[in-house]
Amino acid sequence: MHSSWNRVSTIFSHASTALMVLLGLVAATSYLTLPSVEPGNIEIKNVHVYVSLLEAYKPNEAASLRFDLDVDLRPLFTWNTKQLFVYLVVDYLDGPNTTLPSSSTGAGEGLVYSKRPGNEIVVWDRIVTREREARLRIEAGKTKYTLRAVGKKFFGAEPFRARLMYNIMPWVGILSYGTAAESKTAMDWPRPKSV
Repeated sequence: MHSSWNRVSTIFSHASTALMVLLGLVAATSYLTLPSVEPGNIEIKNVHVYVSLLEAYKPNEAASLRFDLDVDLRPLFTWNTKQLFVYLVVDYLDGPNTTLPSSSTGAGEGLVYSKRPGNEIVVWDRIVTREREARLRIEAGKTKYTLRAVGKKFFGAEPFRARLMYNIMPWVGILSYGTAAESKTAMDWPRPKSV
């Protein structure tokens, strides 16, 4: 005869195996049925560039934005969605006036080619935990995080675009990412204003 501890251990082993198989199936079906979202609208209303002193004697340009946002993320909420992480990204290429190194040597032949670094900066974010909060309509929204010029200057850099990205965080399974909206036109960086 088996002792009662052996029986409890066997029951626990079978229950945990069944639970793991069930969670694996949930994760697989959630990944195979990823929802999509209709493209929304982002409009950059205002760009304010100013000189900021992060460290003494080292001026650096910083910027803030005003934007309008209209997007419906409700289709992303399924039975396995715990929450959404939604964030606004500004991306641009540094200009020729950057203080970053802009040349590197080719591997085989010693050729020198120019490569401008690209930047993707998160300027605003929000965590959406309920489906009824997933309809985002923001007018004259402000950046939550200041943009700081990586190459010390924005003026002369390529025009920038804004994208609204999302990250679906499921109860069980892997994270999935996507783009919910993009700005229709690229915006030029204005000259900095003194603070």
